[in-house]
Amino acid sequence: MNTTGTTDSAQYNVTTGDDGAGRLVTLDVEKTMLAEKVNNLVTEAKQSKAALERGWKELREFYEGDQWDKKRPTWRANNVINASFANVETSVAIIMSMLPKLIARPANETAVDTADRVTSALSFLWKKLKIRKSMLLSLKDSQIYGTGAMKVTWSNEAGEDRWLDLVDEEGNPQLDDGGERAGKVVRLGEVCVRRVSPFHFHPDPLALSVEDAAYIVEAKEVDMDHIRKRYPEKAHLVTADTQGIPTLDRIWSNRAPIVDPSHDRGGAEGYSSSLPARSRVTLYEVWVRSLGLLYGPDEVVDYKALYEQYPGGRVITIAGSVILNDMPNPFDDGKFPYILLPDVVLPDSFWSKGEIEPIKPLQKELNKRSSQLIENAEFLGNPKVLLPKLSGLKKKEMSTKPGEVWRYHHPYRPEFLTPPPLPAYIPGMLDTTKRDVEWVSGVHDVVMGRRPTGITAAAAIAELQEAAQMRPRLKMEMLNDALREIGELILSRIRQFYTEEREFAVTREDGSGKVDFHKIYSEELQGHYDIDVDIGSSLPTSQSLIFQQAVTLCELNKIDGEALLEVIEWPKRDRILARMKKQEEEDHARQMEMMQAGGQPQGQQGPPPSENQGPPPPGEFSLRGGGTPEGPPPPPPDLHPEEASKMSQIMEKAAAGGAEQIPPELMQLLGGG
Repeated sequence: MNTTGTTDSAQYNVTTGDDGAGRLVTLDVEKTMLAEKVNNLVTEAKQSKAALERGWKELREFYEGDQWDKKRPTWRANNVINASFANVETSVAIIMSMLPKLIARPANETAVDTADRVTSALSFLWKKLKIRKSMLLSLKDSQIYGTGAMKVTWSNEAGEDRWLDLVDEEGNPQLDDGGERAGKVVRLGEVCVRRVSPFHFHPDPLALSVEDAAYIVEAKEVDMDHIRKRYPEKAHLVTADTQGIPTLDRIWSNRAPIVDPSHDRGGAEGYSSSLPARSRVTLYEVWVRSLGLLYGPDEVVDYKALYEQYPGGRVITIAGSVILNDMPNPFDDGKFPYILLPDVVLPDSFWSKGEIEPIKPLQKELNKRSSQLIENAEFLGNPKVLLPKLSGLKKKEMSTKPGEVWRYHHPYRPEFLTPPPLPAYIPGMLDTTKRDVEWVSGVHDVVMGRRPTGITAAAAIAELQEAAQMRPRLKMEMLNDALREIGELILSRIRQFYTEEREFAVTREDGSGKVDFHKIYSEELQGHYDIDVDIGSSLPTSQSLIFQQAVTLCELNKIDGEALLEVIEWPKRDRILARMKKQEEEDHARQMEMMQAGGQPQGQQGPPPSENQGPPPPGEFSLRGGGTPEGPPPPPPDLHPEEASKMSQIMEKAAAGGAEQIPPELMQLLGGG
């Protein structure tokens, strides 16, 4: 491309030339210099974590069970007791089982109703956007690599379609040529919550958190059609990568391809380095908070005007040396849209440690010792044979089939070569290493659902489970902080972009299956709301233990039947509770009618009341007609056992004290005043 002019960026802004394909293109020198600065930031961020990514690939291999060198001879045992996989999956299952929900807390009493609808909106978006799945993937990232990442943005391509009427200046609907209301279908857009791979997330090397990062780079591999669709005016300037697509064994491995078939267990063809080529390009989305990084020390820049133009920072999308998009931070909150999910937090470090790295040496030891046992068993089951040359036998004539006869020349008898047995401490070392893995990882038998040896009491096992979940509980608290940040960013996107009223349906949590419809839009959310996470009291010990505790509390009359059904999450419990309440009201009404009429409940034994004897006055307590010389009359037989027992105790106490009035406790029990 031919260019003319001076090299001073203050005077030399635009020049033209030929791109080599007969098209006339415009070259903006300032954009070219900006692209160079942005690429320098990308290179700096990627190089700072290159060694970290090599370690991550090895951790990924351990998680997948690929823990042996491919050059290991084929006759050696390659056993894998994958404690790494078991620890990660157990921790993820425990944490995901108690993943809390987001709740909008109102800033004042007047906003309670709006906060409830915001909470319903968060619940709706949680399911619609499949946030739970994204959380699961990011949580596995944090367990394997040490740090997971989530991103909360806005997508104009998502969301529902809505008909928009065309109106005139006075707000009246316009009509088309056919007399119908004129308008068009518009896409409203929607909040976007997704996982970001740690391999594609490159922060400022000097940052300790997302909040203090001067810039953050996110990489994304896309096809050229992605560029043509979103940036059609600049697609012809982008040079695609025509190299082959790497296979999975190359993506997650640092090892060079094996070409020696004598040592490669899978064959050299199983490790091909690439598939047929496709036109792909790497996009870099660079979020810059410190705008001075985009200018050289000798450039004269009006930083006051610059930060007024980009108050929340600057977002630049670049492919190679072509800047595809350059705009201010599109979000009113001015925050970077990224949230980290750390596992084991390290002081003075942006990145955290995962679950696999601390047990990796022990994992290797487990593999070695278990493989030694297998190899020894193979040697003992298939021993070598000492075959004298003068025995008259040939190797191909010998086998280990049962009942086979070998004829040899005396005294040259073939003999089995018995290998020496393994030392007794080898199996012991295997058990010791397993215990060490549990000690380092914190994942013990009781956490994985196995009953500890010698412990049978349910209460003791529950206490052990509670103690064993201290470390998962700490991780849960860190996850709650990340969830709170996600909720805050979701609400910020709703405030900014829900300019049209949105209606959404939320299924009730009472098990009835009924759906409530709510409406929300941005104008009513301009007040301040705190997003909090309902985390419950603690991680669960077990569902069966919680159920048993609820039943016991219900039997002790510490909780009612409604609370019991809520704890065990019984389906359609609202209908059950409605029937129970109706039955109780009918029973109480029948009892009151009987007492006021002086009658006797059906099935009750005893003499009938005297004809000349009317019912006792209201509030009067008497043993006449329904009692015996030994005490008051028994309670109705259809009364609940607990209420009947209470009634008997109250009546006996009142009778012993010579009371003439019905005790208030009895009136309350019977539903009276």
